[in-house]
Formats: sequence, structure tokens, C-alpha cells
Amino acid sequence: MNNKRILVTGGYGLIGTAIQKQLKLQTEYEVLAPTKSKLDMANQDQVEKVFYDFQPDVVINLAAKVGGILANKVHPVEFFEDNLLIGLNTYKYSQKYGVKNIINAGAGCGYPLNANEPLMESDLWSGVPQIESIAYSTAKKLLTIMGDVYEKEYGIISTTFIPSNVYGPGDNFNIEKAHVVPALIHKFFRATEDPDYKVEVWGNGSAKRDFIFVDDVATGMLGAINVKSTNVINIACGKQYSIKELVEEISLAFDYNKEIIWNQEKPSGTDSREMNTDKIKGLIPSWNPTPLRKGIALTVSWFCDNYLNSSTRK
Repeated sequence: MNNKRILVTGGYGLIGTAIQKQLKLQTEYEVLAPTKSKLDMANQDQVEKVFYDFQPDVVINLAAKVGGILANKVHPVEFFEDNLLIGLNTYKYSQKYGVKNIINAGAGCGYPLNANEPLMESDLWSGVPQIESIAYSTAKKLLTIMGDVYEKEYGIISTTFIPSNVYGPGDNFNIEKAHVVPALIHKFFRATEDPDYKVEVWGNGSAKRDFIFVDDVATGMLGAINVKSTNVINIACGKQYSIKELVEEISLAFDYNKEIIWNQEKPSGTDSREMNTDKIKGLIPSWNPTPLRKGIALTVSWFCDNYLNSSTRK
């Protein structure tokens, strides 16, 4: 076969599942996406075996050690070491086995808390990010340095994408551990099933975030397969919605009109995290992300259809 060989690491998470779905529609690629039991990217022996056997042309690096704020605070060394090893092994064995292009998923929490908005890719290293997750976010940010030095010395091209708040089918819907969109969807689902269950939302609903549907992230990342220079690119809708507006959209998707409890004793988070989208529009001239209402409706439908199986990770 003369098809371009693409290795997808971490291919069974939220973004990886969406990327695999799109790659299956494109016959010019031969795709390998091992499960973690077959390819732990922090394990050099496993990494070398897979790279040697498959000889990829492109690596889509989605593998990561992830967790909530509490886990990051309690085990910062584990989050730093695992994510650093994943990055180092990706680049070391890409260089050894002739990979031409690496596409990384970065972390939006790496932006400094005091950075001016809209957040520009050039600001990524201009200050200190959130302290609670600094070990994780710094290890992920180092992918951008790896990209620069491996292009300079070995000619490998890298694109590191910095996503806004990604959501969609295949997300983690565990109420205690999930991000805001899947956690709220699960709460509303429970409220529609149990008349005594009350939907509680932290804060007053004024905080704003950019929410991007996972299929759009997959489209953007796959658009970097044939780029000719290393880059760091925000991948976002370019429009923010308040948490109150998000709750309204989820309420609409569930046709839910009962009381919602706003717990203002709980933190709302940073007021705003607007991201500049000039670079992603340059990479994908037709960039037209899924509207929030449509994305929420698709995600709610998928969650309801799959509630009883493990894919919801609830």
C-alpha cells in the first residue's frame, strides 16, 4: 500500500474518537489507533515496538494523563512526568523512524491567567498559568518547544493545537469529574428522570467560555496533515457564551422548564477566556464551527441513546 500511514495515540478519548470517525471516510490513509493496553506512550518499549512495526508517516498525538483540579493538586509529579514522557517519546521515536509530521493536542489551561484577551498563541509562555494544574499544563506546553527544536534539527513538522472547551459525543459525563458541558447534560438528564432531583449550577452564570464541538476539532486537526511549517494554533469557535446561556441551551434540548438552583457560594471561575482564531481560519479557510445549539442537541441525543453503556464514562 502507498497510502499515508497515520498513527493516532490516545485515539479512544473524546477527540480521538471523532478523528478516527473522520479518517475512516478517507481512503488515502492507513490508520492505526492502538488502545492504551497496546500502546502506553509513557512506556518506551511499547512506543518503539509500535513505531518500528507500523512505520508511520504522521503521528496524531492525543495521549495524555488527565484529571481534575483535585487530582492535579494531589499528584502533580505524576501529571508532569507522564505527560512529559508522552511528549518526549512521541518526538524521539518519530525522529528515529522517519515520521514527517506530528499533530499535537495541547491544553488551553496553559495560558497565563493574566494574559490579555483574546488569547494569542504568542502569549502562551508570557506568564504563569493556573497554579493548581501547572504541572500538567507546563508538560503539555513543552510540546511547542519540542516541535520547534525537532524541526530545527531534524526537519519534522509539528502543529500543536490549543483547544477551547471541547464537548460532544464520547465525552466524560461523570458529574463529579466532567467539564461543565457534559456535567450539566448529565444533571439535566437525571432531573428529567427523577422529579425530586434538582439541577444545581455553580456560580451566578455570568462567566463566559468558548465551547467547541468535537467534530470541528477533529476537522481542524486533520487539516494540519500536509502543512509545511511548525506552528501553534488555537482551535475555538471564536464566540463566547455565558454559563447562563449554556444552561438555557441544555434546558431547551431537554425541554426542561423546572427550577434551576444557582449556587453562588461555589466559584464561577475566570470571568472570560476569549481566544483569537485568526490562525485556524488561515489553516481552514472555510472554518465555520457548529453552532452551540446544534452541538448541544447532538450531544444530548447521543448521551440519551448511550446512557446505559460504558461509552458515556458516567
